[in-house]
Amino acid sequence: MALIIRLLGAGSAPMDVTTTLYGVTGTGVLGAIVNNVRLVNVSTSNATFNLYYKPNGLPAIRIQTKEQALNINKHVVIKPDLTLGPGDALQVFPSSSNLEFVVAGVEQQ
Repeated sequence: MALIIRLLGAGSAPMDVTTTLYGVTGTGVLGAIVNNVRLVNVSTSNATFNLYYKPNGLPAIRIQTKEQALNINKHVVIKPDLTLGPGDALQVFPSSSNLEFVVAGVEQQ
């Protein structure tokens, strides 16, 4: 079983939509550790967001301060050191603005 340090996810999270930042769904991936999540507010207004851990088959659990603020053209780096198993996911729900994200960590294959 190999451990691979890699970019786990990158993209955009539109406002008022729950977006999966990373999920353990790939063939041959047994689990992952999310080391850091970078969120950037690319909108012209201040943003708030909620960050969730979604265990496989269970309701999402908030893992960050509720409605955390992120000002215009600012970023935040969150270091959750969160372990994910098969079917688990890390999700974000931005309200009022669009966010861009990068997720880095280690996958076990």
